[in-house]
Amino acid sequence: MSPCVDLAEPLRIRDFAGSLGEYIDYLESEYRAIVGDPGVTLWGMPVRAEGGQAADGRDVCFWHLITRQAPGGTENDRFLDLFRASLVPRVRDLLERLARDDPRACWWPEREKHGRSSVHVASVDFGLHVVLRRAGPVFMLRTAWPLVAHGTRARLMARAARGWEADGSR
Repeated sequence: MSPCVDLAEPLRIRDFAGSLGEYIDYLESEYRAIVGDPGVTLWGMPVRAEGGQAADGRDVCFWHLITRQAPGGTENDRFLDLFRASLVPRVRDLLERLARDDPRACWWPEREKHGRSSVHVASVDFGLHVVLRRAGPVFMLRTAWPLVAHGTRARLMARAARGWEADGSR
């Protein structure tokens, strides 16, 4: 696994002294430290969760961060992905670094589409990528994922890294 500069270590279930339910509860507390009150604030705007609540009362966004879509499935066909789940502390750490203007966190805006604008956040080694959507006076946490070696996301990150290296971090 990429070291992601020196972000918080992933919290793997094998390193957690508790049940699967307690592990998920802990990850949710890390998630709440991002989107809760007070949570993370970027450029004077709080980060909040995109989407509503799932049937169990947890945020849909939380479940999105710790699960993955089944191959050939829909957004409703997701399953627990322990690798993605282990990265929630890193997501928090990366966004907190951005809030402090830490140079190890870089960001770039996405061109506005359909009246929506997004901000992409990455560690400077592009080992972790977080997407936020601007919604009035807040940022909505949409998704986060680790660096991937191939496919569309890999090409997007390679292009972003080249642009960041050419222009420097914002």
